Amino acid sequence: VPRALLLGLSLITLLYLLINYAYLAALGGAGVAGSAKPAADTLQVTWGPRAANLMSLLVMASALGGVNGLIFSASRIHARLGEDYRLLGWLRGFS
Repeated sequence: VPRALLLGLSLITLLYLLINYAYLAALGGAGVAGSAKPAADTLQVTWGPRAANLMSLLVMASALGGVNGLIFSASRIHARLGEDYRLLGWLRGFS
């Protein structure tokens, strides 16, 4: 398990650094600093406006998926805290 965690964290870090390098290579430092949507702007520079629109759609879908996961996991955490600790029993009603 520790090896898997370290390998996974290393791969995610490498991917993050490569993506940021791509942003800087395509837009430059000032372009990245002035961009509200660097992923879409990078794709617009390299592959055109259709790719930028697709990236915006993918980012929206990813954000909605993240919010969905947070809603369900946060409610379960509150419910378990309410079950395990009498002082937090009022949280059971929020699940």
